[in-house]
Amino acid sequence: MTISSKPRVAIVGAGLAGLVVAARLKQAGFDVEVFDKGRFVGGRLASRDRDHNQFDYGAQYFTVKDQILRDFIEPLRQSSVVQSWQGRFVSQGESDPALSLVSDGKERLVGVPTMRSLAEHIAESAELNVHTGCRVISVKKSEAGWSLAFAEGECPAGESPEGEVLRQVFDYLVLNMPPAQAQALTNLDLGAYRFTPCIAVMLAFDAPLALPFDGASFESSTSFFSWLARDSSKPGRPPGERWVLHISGATADSLWQLSDEALTIEVLAKFHEFCAANFEQVDLPKPSFAKVHRWRYALALKPVDKDAAPNLGYIYQQDLKLGYCGDWLHSPRVEGAFLSGYRLSDAIVADRDGALN
Repeated sequence: MTISSKPRVAIVGAGLAGLVVAARLKQAGFDVEVFDKGRFVGGRLASRDRDHNQFDYGAQYFTVKDQILRDFIEPLRQSSVVQSWQGRFVSQGESDPALSLVSDGKERLVGVPTMRSLAEHIAESAELNVHTGCRVISVKKSEAGWSLAFAEGECPAGESPEGEVLRQVFDYLVLNMPPAQAQALTNLDLGAYRFTPCIAVMLAFDAPLALPFDGASFESSTSFFSWLARDSSKPGRPPGERWVLHISGATADSLWQLSDEALTIEVLAKFHEFCAANFEQVDLPKPSFAKVHRWRYALALKPVDKDAAPNLGYIYQQDLKLGYCGDWLHSPRVEGAFLSGYRLSDAIVADRDGALN
């Protein structure tokens, strides 16, 4: 095997932040490998697209405030990898149960044909070396660098004798994962960072539902739903009537142990109750397809300790050549994940070049 003279970087987690770090470091001359325990890149840019029952069951859309992301997205808009979701959106306030039309002027953008397409575009256009289905079970720092151990049978193909747990050595290590999982691999105390769970229920119907909206958000923490969306109304989606229903926070916690079947029955009852309370003559038929996905780490909350880390949007331990990135370190949005990865990659490049203070 030829040993690269370039600085070697291991990125654990192929969510948006990790992919941004990987793409920018590769462009800056690093030798980069990405490892993820899942079957696909993207993390919470998650989509089900194995048949006509296609859903975005993680992040639903994203907005753009920062010019860095705006500049990055522009060519993707030109090539239609990213398009504007021209839907009808309503919201329910903290104390007022009445639905109101959302007219905030924000452009809601989605990946096409799925939200995951945005992550796949980054990985493919940068020609990243990504190992999916590859779970890192431990990391260790030595004078030689960072070594990674993988679950038996989940090592990168062709690089480990049968039955042997593979270890590789890297100059830099980046962890792109929820803080509880990152803390389990390293000794940095990340207990100040928290997430709320979410349960996503995907439903397909044989005919359109007579509901006058495509997306509904709920501001109250006591609401059963946090988000309802006619997922099939997004651009570039196959025909059909498909909905994604999100249940978050304490409600998701209380339902977590239910079976998928029992959970679907409960959610359908609440969906019917919501429709009956807000719209006349809306018949909710039996869905032709239903699937549940549980997100243990869904929405990043503000740190318990406001001084948990400098407000950089990432954590970088220069002495260890160890970085952490993710929306939980910047802001709980797709843009927050992007900018976290972007800024961490700048810090690693500056460290390599001796320019990091």
